[in-house]
Amino acid sequence: FHWLVTPAVMCTFTSLPVWTGTFSFLVALIYLSLNKIATELEDPFGRDVNDLNLDEMQAEMNKRLLMLMSKGANTSPKLSTTATPIVQILGDKDHPHRAVTQ
Repeated sequence: FHWLVTPAVMCTFTSLPVWTGTFSFLVALIYLSLNKIATELEDPFGRDVNDLNLDEMQAEMNKRLLMLMSKGANTSPKLSTTATPIVQILGDKDHPHRAVTQ
């Protein structure tokens, strides 16, 4: 259906048959390209080149879950009693943690 209607519609927009053929070809090429892209996106879980690498994603997720279950992840952060407020650091030009600006 599309291959029949496109040249007929393009004849109303152009005056020369060369342009009718060129624009019909371009429209058909664009539609076929969009269809190919949609087909690739339709099934991202296969074994094609453009598919998602689920094995690698699962291994990364397992690694992060194991990190969350480690002993170090169970400790809560604590405030230091010797912490210097940022206002003092910014106001003190001789403070060792102050960024040097020029």
